[in-house]
Amino acid sequence: MPQQPEVRTSTGLVRGRAEDGLAVFRGIPYAAAPIGDARFQSPRPATAWDGARPAESLGPPPPPDATKSRPPPGDQVHRTPDDMRTLNHRTPAPHPPPPHPPMG
Repeated sequence: MPQQPEVRTSTGLVRGRAEDGLAVFRGIPYAAAPIGDARFQSPRPATAWDGARPAESLGPPPPPDATKSRPPPGDQVHRTPDDMRTLNHRTPAPHPPPPHPPMG
């Protein structure tokens, strides 16, 4: 089993997955949730964390388009999380195997 790739971001270490020669990182927070006084303000940096944060699963989806589907007022079932500011990243594996020597 390949080693899980890790990379340090400005807010902490993330641990992704090795998939088909790629290092894949999913659900990495890039901004704080816009709740309370932060609503309708410029994005604020994500909160830092200690240790390696798993980055193997997609983050929460954005809310549905409110113009197409309007739940009844006060309907708690249709609410979505505000903490959806995440990104996904794929990059070549950080330590590819060395090239084979030419045989002649």
